Amino acid sequence: ANSLNTPREAVPEHRLTLHYPPCHLRFIASQPGRAIVTSPVISLMPTDREKTIELILTKGLPVDVVVRNEQGQPIPHAWVQQSTPLKLRSSISWSGGAELQADEHGRLRFEHIGNIEHTFHVLAPGYQRLQFENAFRDPTPFTPDAPLFITLKAARPTPVRVIDAVTNQ
Repeated sequence: ANSLNTPREAVPEHRLTLHYPPCHLRFIASQPGRAIVTSPVISLMPTDREKTIELILTKGLPVDVVVRNEQGQPIPHAWVQQSTPLKLRSSISWSGGAELQADEHGRLRFEHIGNIEHTFHVLAPGYQRLQFENAFRDPTPFTPDAPLFITLKAARPTPVRVIDAVTNQ
């Protein structure tokens, strides 16, 4: 990931001219109060003509989340981490995101979620860790008026026995 020297104050338009060797690349743009946006994977070859890549920042949508157990009861104070994976062939890096803790009713709200791929990690004591992707990417139907329900499974106790290699005890 590479950060470009960009203006610190809001500007109506920001243009850059960049020169790259032949490669495959993606661009990402973010700004406080806006949803993260990424470009598609772009191939640059010496014979290519000049390319213009336009990234449009939007406010995105707020997403209400309810974390619950398999019986449908809320899980208070669960942690939910949201991030944006940037995949390019076999490599991946992570960008942006937020980590929020649910209230006593298992509810929380992410602001400025865009129509790109997201990864969510969910943690709560006594429950199995959950990770899921592509939560708000087309063609997944998403209704902004309804919360996203995340269901965690109870953790299964796993006995662990530590043995000393010398005494075998």
